[in-house]
Amino acid sequence: MVEKKSLYITSFLILTLGILSSLFSLKIGILAFGLFLLVLITLEEPSKLIYGIVLYAFMDFLFRKLPILSSFASVWDEVLFLIIIFALLLKSVIKNQSSLRLSPLDVYILIFLLVCVFLLLKNSPDMRIAIEGFRVYAEYALWFFVGLWLLKDAKQFERIIKIFILMMFIISIYGIYQYIIGVEIPSSWIDSSRETYIRTRVFSIIGSPNVLGSLLAMSIPFVLPYVLYEKNIKKRIYYAVVLISMIACLGFTFSRGAWLAFLFSMLLFGFFIDKRVLGILFAIFISVPILAPSIVMRVLYMLSSEYAKSSARAGRIARWTKAYEILMQHPLFGVGFGRFGGAVAKRNIANAFYVDNFYLKSAVEMGIIGVGIMILVFIVGLLLAARTVKHLHSKELKNIASGVLIGLATVLLHNIVENIFEVPMMTTYFWLFLGFLFALKSAEDKNRFFEQNDIYNNGGS
Repeated sequence: MVEKKSLYITSFLILTLGILSSLFSLKIGILAFGLFLLVLITLEEPSKLIYGIVLYAFMDFLFRKLPILSSFASVWDEVLFLIIIFALLLKSVIKNQSSLRLSPLDVYILIFLLVCVFLLLKNSPDMRIAIEGFRVYAEYALWFFVGLWLLKDAKQFERIIKIFILMMFIISIYGIYQYIIGVEIPSSWIDSSRETYIRTRVFSIIGSPNVLGSLLAMSIPFVLPYVLYEKNIKKRIYYAVVLISMIACLGFTFSRGAWLAFLFSMLLFGFFIDKRVLGILFAIFISVPILAPSIVMRVLYMLSSEYAKSSARAGRIARWTKAYEILMQHPLFGVGFGRFGGAVAKRNIANAFYVDNFYLKSAVEMGIIGVGIMILVFIVGLLLAARTVKHLHSKELKNIASGVLIGLATVLLHNIVENIFEVPMMTTYFWLFLGFLFALKSAEDKNRFFEQNDIYNNGGS
């Protein structure tokens, strides 16, 4: 009680400081007030902090667009991560017990992080660039532990998924609105000489059609279990509307890589979870040529000889060929973090380009050793998560978790044709939700324990 009282005093002092500092600097005042709220949340229940990162797409948009918050746009997620870790440690001290879970994937992630540190120290011609590139791999993987440690129980997991779906619904509706009004886009987003049938590509609040497409392709499997198994008719209709909106918005991104990832996720769900999804996929194939012929034309252009020639001359094939040549020159340890094929290289190195294949980019930067261990972590992570999902007792929870698992596999596939994991939001979501899946068995057992206790107590009264 003494510790808790002192923390309440601390939060009051932060609030007072925020009010006083706002008289001199509004930004400092807002920051101090935000810290006050976070301290209060930490005191009551640290797991509530998880909603800030579940709503990453909204939060990042607000920090990027609101002038008063723009100063923190590049660091807000890192600050939140540090606050969450601090809250967990604080809770452990106050309650004098550790609330940190362990998982069989922990050792794989730690080995990967150690390999990244080794490569950073061994092969960094420019340490500033190397550290920036290193963060892409090492920093965001730590969100796995936040998901693993912070999930309180199975009910919170279901609540998280429903909140995430609502966010994606709003993002999709805004994307559809952009398509209706024909939002202006850069000319580089399409082949303007051949794809004249495309009048726009939507990006909603995300800023990039390809990233929005990836986020949608990952999220659609989250919604499918609710469409298929929700017993309440009104809720089922709601989720059906959400699903249609997300699929329509995905189509309007005109992201061919995201379309392929979506196709993969639907086939995976249909063959392994529920064959009715194959019927939904068939209905999409039938309706798209009628409702959105421009989508069909974009796919046909991708399959044409003109596209193949263009890609081999200055597109993905040309970039992949160049990446392979560089990899063969530095096969074991690569050229160093941040030096090829992505955003960091583009900012710091002349004539750099996006290679549009996260695994190939990683191979060139980290060598076969680094990328091999990274891919191993991804594969083992999905396999171990699948084993966890398989042993869940609740059929409803198992269905929802299966959708999340397929969504994570989807974004890994999309990385073959895009640098999706260079986007902090996408890699954070991947590791966070993977952490949730590994926490589910423990969270479900906790729910069952309390339910059994309630039954026992009610029976004995």
